[in-house]
Amino acid sequence: MLRHVIAIGCILAGTAASAEPVRLSNQGIKDTVAGSILHIDTPLGTKFPVRYSDDGTLTGRAGGMVANYLGARSDSGRWWVSKKRLCHKWKRWFGAKLQCMRLRKAGRRILWRRDDGKTGTATIASRSTPVAKAESPPFALGSAKPEKKPSDPNRFSPIRRAAPAAPPRAVPPPLTAPPPRLARANRPSEARPVIEEPSYVEPSFRVAGVEAYDVLNIRKGPSTDYAVVGAIPPNGRGVRIVGACVTYWCPINHRGTNGWVSRIYLAEEMPAPGSPVRASNWFRTSQAR
Repeated sequence: MLRHVIAIGCILAGTAASAEPVRLSNQGIKDTVAGSILHIDTPLGTKFPVRYSDDGTLTGRAGGMVANYLGARSDSGRWWVSKKRLCHKWKRWFGAKLQCMRLRKAGRRILWRRDDGKTGTATIASRSTPVAKAESPPFALGSAKPEKKPSDPNRFSPIRRAAPAAPPRAVPPPLTAPPPRLARANRPSEARPVIEEPSYVEPSFRVAGVEAYDVLNIRKGPSTDYAVVGAIPPNGRGVRIVGACVTYWCPINHRGTNGWVSRIYLAEEMPAPGSPVRASNWFRTSQAR
């Protein structure tokens, strides 16, 4: 019985000794962290993963209360080893301040102590190990070369036919010099067709809707608030719109008098049959009110 107790004590002592954390050196930190994903333990009892890439980049992702505390659900930064310490600097987390810590390792557990005295733990969740490609052994001198299998005389071998010869290429005729160009004065005159442009008739308007005893006032501006600068009789014709209309008022010219009249008292005169009519300013009404 005593022997069993002593044996169990020795086993427990050996286990405790093997679980004793080991302080990591610069190379030990690099070998442990580079290419690994560490699950960082939080005071809330949760974990959030942090990836330490081989190229020195740092990425992490948190959720819940941890993300609210850190200020963002994910972040990235840089990591390096300096004076037996693991240093990293995030872009947003922890106020984007430089943090360095010393590491001790016990199996897959990591115990860290920051320069400001704060401590914590983490777990190595996974590690990317590069797989070496299998290389074929070089050919050793004196070794037997692989023998070629003898060809089967009864095996059918297809007859390769020679490719048909390409037809001879046609030789282009020799280039001849182009005929000399004649001077402009010596060139024969070419009869060019003369295109006659149609003459357009500007549309004109007549007075409509004005009583026989009244006149259509021409005002200085597009409103009855402006002064009268002329008048058109109730049967007046030849009124031309010379600009864009504003609401119900249009700029016109009538027998040398320019001004504004209300367009509700104008009607377009019909041009002569077959005469092309140019677009009138009557339809180019401003949107101003």
